Amino acid sequence: MFATFARRDEREATQGKDPVDDLGAFVHALTLKFEEDAEGEGDPGDVVTLSTLHGSKGLEFDYVFLIGCEEGFIPHQRTLDPRITDGTLPGGPAQGASDIEEERRLFYVGVTRAKDELTISRCRHRMLRGKPAPRTPSRFLTDIPADELVEFEIRDQPAMAVDQMAAQANALLAALDALGK
Repeated sequence: MFATFARRDEREATQGKDPVDDLGAFVHALTLKFEEDAEGEGDPGDVVTLSTLHGSKGLEFDYVFLIGCEEGFIPHQRTLDPRITDGTLPGGPAQGASDIEEERRLFYVGVTRAKDELTISRCRHRMLRGKPAPRTPSRFLTDIPADELVEFEIRDQPAMAVDQMAAQANALLAALDALGK
């Protein structure tokens, strides 16, 4: 995969184009090519499908991972704290309660996509402007019966140094490149 991006960058540079300018179009073209290759195949094998909650409606997967189940993400911050300019939109600020219920329905869509196993994750802290900021679990998590949950806690670990992150990124890119060959 990394080789694909390198070849693209070389081709763009020889044509006098900035490789960064058309990166979005290139990734879109790769996605379309992948979809064309997958058409007509029976079982796609071991694949990972990334999707939005909206995009997953009507689909089912053996394993589903819902990540970032925190206030401000699900329900989204905009439904929690509508801006004053939203008053000019149809429904206006008074629509807040129904917006939260729509977010709850979206969360339910995500939960019900799993056939075998559902994993829900959240962070206790996220980095905000270089400092850890505490996060609140999504209010929708309280709707899940306690007897249906198995909770795991991952202890805080010290932040990685930049060279450690670079080494791990290089290892990942090498593994992806090896898969592409």
